[in-house]
Amino acid sequence: MDHTGTSPAERASRLMQGHQIASRRRRLTTTAVVVIAVVASTFGAQKALSARDGSAPDVAAPKHSTKDFGFRLTPALATAKKKTEPAVTVALYEDFLCPSCRVFEERSGDFLRSAVEDGRIVIEYRPFTFLVGASTNRYAERASNAAACVADSAGVVAYADFHDRLYANQPKEGGDGPKDSKLIAWAKKAGAPDAAECIRDETFAAWVAQALAEGKSRGVSKTPTVSVNGSALQVAGQDGGTAIPGPDALEQAISSLGA
Repeated sequence: MDHTGTSPAERASRLMQGHQIASRRRRLTTTAVVVIAVVASTFGAQKALSARDGSAPDVAAPKHSTKDFGFRLTPALATAKKKTEPAVTVALYEDFLCPSCRVFEERSGDFLRSAVEDGRIVIEYRPFTFLVGASTNRYAERASNAAACVADSAGVVAYADFHDRLYANQPKEGGDGPKDSKLIAWAKKAGAPDAAECIRDETFAAWVAQALAEGKSRGVSKTPTVSVNGSALQVAGQDGGTAIPGPDALEQAISSLGA
C-alpha cells in the first residue's frame, strides 16, 4: 500500500470503473438505437423489443438458456456428479468487451468456480452487451452471440470455458476485435466444434439484444453487475464510490445466506 493509503487493487478498481463510466456516458445515449438497428435487420425491431406481457417475441433462443436470459453453471454440471442444486445463485451481468468485467474475472473467477464445485452456489452468466459501437467490427455483439452459440451447441460447461477464453483474449475498445474465424477456433477448443455456422450467421443476435433490454428493465446500468439471489452486491470503495466486488465481498454475501 502506498503513502496515500490506497491499495493497488483499489487503484486498479477505480481506474477500470472510471474508464467504464466514461465509456458508458458516451455510448448509452446511442445504445438503444444501435441495438434496434441490429435487431431490425435480423428479426424485426417490433419482435425483439416487445414488452414482457406474456406474448414472448418470436426470436431464436439458445438451448440451455433461462427465462432470465442467462446460462446456469450448477455443481452437477461443473463436476459431472449428481449434486443437489444450491439455494444461492450468483448472477453476473457482463459485456465481453468491458475491461472491468475482465478485472472481475481475473480476481474472482477462480473463487466463484470453486464455490460452484464445492456445491455452495450456482453461477448464472447473463449477457449485458451495452458496448455497442465500441469496436470497429461489432465485437461486443458478435462475442455475446458466439457465446450463446457455444451454449446452444455444447451446453453450459462449454459456455463457461468459452467465456474464460474471451476474457483471456479481450481486445481494447476502439479497434478491431477478434474476427469470426478466431471465435470459431476458440469455440472448438471449448468443446463446441459445431458452432461455426451459428457464429457466422449471428443466429442469436436478437436474443442478445433482448437480454440487454431485460437487464435494463431490472435496473442494471453497468458491467459487471453482480447479484446474489436477486440482490445487487454493492461494495464501497475507499473514495466513497463503488468498487468491483472481490472474493471477500462475495464470500460474505454467500455465507450470509447460509451457503
